[in-house]
Amino acid sequence: MTTNPMHEIIIFINIAPERMNLVDLSKNTPANIEYLIGQITEKLRMVNTAAMRPESINNERYEELVEIYEMVMKKNHFSPGEMQALVEEIGRLRKV
Repeated sequence: MTTNPMHEIIIFINIAPERMNLVDLSKNTPANIEYLIGQITEKLRMVNTAAMRPESINNERYEELVEIYEMVMKKNHFSPGEMQALVEEIGRLRKV
């Protein structure tokens, strides 16, 4: 059986971003906040993300956002109660 080299390249491109963390989360930047929020909402499969806009997050609470991100990325499944608690916790990180 022969394989199509182009097919292998396409698979690599689709998998590579998930396996590579090119974002330096040690730096508190607007781009990192946007990345973290995007990854959290994607992992939780959230539809209504209006309350979690990156620009509404208090950058002084960045470390807390990173902790939430790390916890979310470690789990594969969330109960409705856990999802609600996460949304509430992220809501507490918003600018006043």
